Amino acid sequence: MGRHWKVTPVVVALLAAAVVGIVTAASFALVWFIQSDPDRPAALLAQFADMVLRAKETLPVWMADLLPADQDEVNTTLAGWARAHAGAFTP
Repeated sequence: MGRHWKVTPVVVALLAAAVVGIVTAASFALVWFIQSDPDRPAALLAQFADMVLRAKETLPVWMADLLPADQDEVNTTLAGWARAHAGAFTP
């Protein structure tokens, strides 16, 4: 026979508060990490571009054709996206 657990609302509320707290703390830590060094966003974008270009070597041809062809195209695409969504980044 299976056990039937009776979950009290207090346990659910505590678990929900813990999850919200962890997500909030992780968000603040990420923002602090990115803002702690002025060159960090550029370095992260360069790593992302390198990762995308390396992924082209292992992906199927039909999927690799959807990715940018070179570093300049990755930078142009990311810069265009950042300009289009700049309002979302301002406090």
